[in-house]
Amino acid sequence: MKKGICELPGCEKDIPAWRHGNATTCCDEHGELLKKARDAAYYQKVRNTALPIIKLREYFNDLANKFGFEVPIDLNYVSPLKIDWSIKTGSFYKDGAMGVALGDIGYMLYQPHFIKIFKL
Repeated sequence: MKKGICELPGCEKDIPAWRHGNATTCCDEHGELLKKARDAAYYQKVRNTALPIIKLREYFNDLANKFGFEVPIDLNYVSPLKIDWSIKTGSFYKDGAMGVALGDIGYMLYQPHFIKIFKL
């Protein structure tokens, strides 16, 4: 019974009939190599997703270290950072208002053009 061709890139061998039913490679070694390739691709995807969050969190942490937490900061100090305001990891509530969370740091925008950074 023919099962198909090994899924490891570069290998053109058939999957032997004696391999288990879910096998997608011709041997255990190729199975391990394919698993490592999948893991590397997943790691890169997670890293590319998390990197903007980490950088933005660092920007806000630096601002809070400079001006203080829960202190109104003029957005003119923030605007040169070219912040992507759509990035967030969640929401939080403080004094009846909802803010944006970035890990253990959060912020709220206030009128006229102020931001407060919170330690969550």
